[in-house]
Amino acid sequence: SSGVPILEAADLAGRSIPGGRLKRGLGSANRSIRAGKTVDEAFAEAGILQRIDRSLLKAGQRSGQLPAMFG
Repeated sequence: SSGVPILEAADLAGRSIPGGRLKRGLGSANRSIRAGKTVDEAFAEAGILQRIDRSLLKAGQRSGQLPAMFG
C-alpha cells in the first residue's frame, strides 16, 4: 500500500490544527491506536467523527480496504 500511515497522518493532522476539540480528539485517537485499539474504536472513543464516518472506518478496516477509504 502507499500513502501516509494512519498514525503519522493523525499526528500530522493534529499538529496542523489549532487547539480545540478536534486537536484533542486526534491526539486521543492516536494514543489509543498506539495502545492497540482499532482505528474505528479509537475514533469512536475520541468522539470526533459522526456515526456514518465511524461506520465507514469500520467497514474499511474489516474489509482490509482502509487505505482506499481515504483516497
